[in-house]
Amino acid sequence: MARDVRDELSDCDELQLQRRLCRFFFERDIRAFGTKIGWSELDVRAEDGFSSLLIEAKKVVSEPSAAIINKWLTQLGS
Repeated sequence: MARDVRDELSDCDELQLQRRLCRFFFERDIRAFGTKIGWSELDVRAEDGFSSLLIEAKKVVSEPSAAIINKWLTQLGS
C-alpha cells in the first residue's frame, strides 16, 4: 500500500476501514454495503453486475501467524 495512504489509514479501526471501502466502491458506481451478522460478520459486499466481491477487512499491526490467517479464512468462508 502506498505510504501516504497507509499513514492516513493507520489510526482507523476496522469499522472506519469498512466505511471508507464502501465509499471507494460507491464513488466508482459499484454497489457496496457493509453487514453485521453475529460472529461471522462480513465487512463489505460489492456487486458490479457481473459478480459479487466479499471482503473481510483486517487491520494488521504485526505479522499474523498461520493459525490466525486460517481463522480469518474460516470466518470469511462462514
